[in-house]
Amino acid sequence: SHVIGRHLEEFNSVAASKVRNWMRAKSSDDLSQMRESELLDRLTDISVISKDTKNELKQCLGRRNSCSHPNSYVIGEQTSAHHLEVLMNNVFARVCSLCN
Repeated sequence: SHVIGRHLEEFNSVAASKVRNWMRAKSSDDLSQMRESELLDRLTDISVISKDTKNELKQCLGRRNSCSHPNSYVIGEQTSAHHLEVLMNNVFARVCSLCN
């Protein structure tokens, strides 16, 4: 909603130049047409998130993807806590601060 409300034109412009066949987003549902990793790259391009934040969120994305499919990958309590802390500090808390 932050991108839709405050950065939509800039986001669409950058996305069109970097993503083949990008259909301009008009709503948050339209943003779901972009791969999550690609979305993080575009958010960095328009300075909504920093490069360091993007890198951490991509690690979380990879971890989530590894855990969501049947395999032998196992994570422990500390890894889970770190994962949640990264998301809470860089996504949820940030979203809440933008709403005020």
